Amino acid sequence: FVRAVREDPVVRGLLYAGTEKGMFVSYDDGGEWQSLDLNLPAVPVTDLRARRDSLAVATQGRAFWVLDDVWLLRQARDELAAKAVHLYAPPPWQLGKAGGEAGDFEGENPGADLPLYYYLKDELDDDAELVIEILDGSGAVIRRMSSKEGEQERCELGNEDPRRPIELEYPEVEQGLNRWQWNMKSEDIRCIDKVMVHGGYDGPSVAPGRYTARVTAGGASDEVTFEVLKDPRSFATADELRDWAETLARVKDTMNDVLAGLDAARKARAQIDELMMNHDDPRLTDPGAAAIAAIDNWEQQITQLKHETYEDEDAWATMLDGQLRYLMDVIDESGAPVTDGARTRLTDLSESWRRRQLELRDITDNFIAPINRWAASEELGHVVRLGET
Repeated sequence: FVRAVREDPVVRGLLYAGTEKGMFVSYDDGGEWQSLDLNLPAVPVTDLRARRDSLAVATQGRAFWVLDDVWLLRQARDELAAKAVHLYAPPPWQLGKAGGEAGDFEGENPGADLPLYYYLKDELDDDAELVIEILDGSGAVIRRMSSKEGEQERCELGNEDPRRPIELEYPEVEQGLNRWQWNMKSEDIRCIDKVMVHGGYDGPSVAPGRYTARVTAGGASDEVTFEVLKDPRSFATADELRDWAETLARVKDTMNDVLAGLDAARKARAQIDELMMNHDDPRLTDPGAAAIAAIDNWEQQITQLKHETYEDEDAWATMLDGQLRYLMDVIDESGAPVTDGARTRLTDLSESWRRRQLELRDITDNFIAPINRWAASEELGHVVRLGET
């Protein structure tokens, strides 16, 4: 029997019912009812209350429960079932950090991530890819998430700290309703092999503003726009928030440039090694040995090669890549406005990177250029030039 019936405060005719053995929902003012138990145990529901985007449930003997994301139910329509792909529009979402973890016998609060619910009419083929994209106000893609493992994910797993294993999550591709949570961050930092980034690969948080989410699967797509609001605890102005986001982007771009430069230097070193293994010519071996020694020394200023696990940070100095990662996290977590100390540190690290770029050009001019002249005379492939990005 029914103990409580409540109408949704936003959508007229959307009813919730608590019965002797569970929960039900009606989309047509009580004409038809469907189960809304989800993970709720079989228990008498004694009272209900809808508040904002949540539905609080009082039970007899099994504690209080809360159904989050009721906005999803408010958008349900029969005609949506005919669409190949449907993406539900999330409500305005506030930036902010998640609270502490739930203890024993405590309910878990919703996280800070933005939930994206999407419906797939049909089951996808095994080789089909589902892609979720987040676009900013200008239409630029700032985050792309795929149901398939890509080079970035393989690289991150290859660099995994054995003491701090990572679990990568991919968007679901099940027939019916799926959910993916966006962590409100831009694209991951570039990953290259054999670099221990203790802070992880997450990009920085996005700024408040209008965004678009797009889901593409099986040749069909759907998109919705939504708004990201600033953290309600922040007193930062719009200009300060804009400057904060631009500063974060600058740190991220610098770090990506550093990692790209390191990757190129390592490739050049490998090319020189291969040439020297196959050719014994002083015109190659002399500048080749000098180039390898110079690249080895340069590499040690970019990344700490002795780091094998996060505890090694206490024993071996963090180099340029890790310092940039740390600075980005400090600016991100502190929020707007950016402090003078953070700006000074960014200036210092940017200048350090500029000097490292000049060193790469010197390696190219003094060592790689002679190697390439020799390779041209022997009709062999050239070694990549460094410091030109």
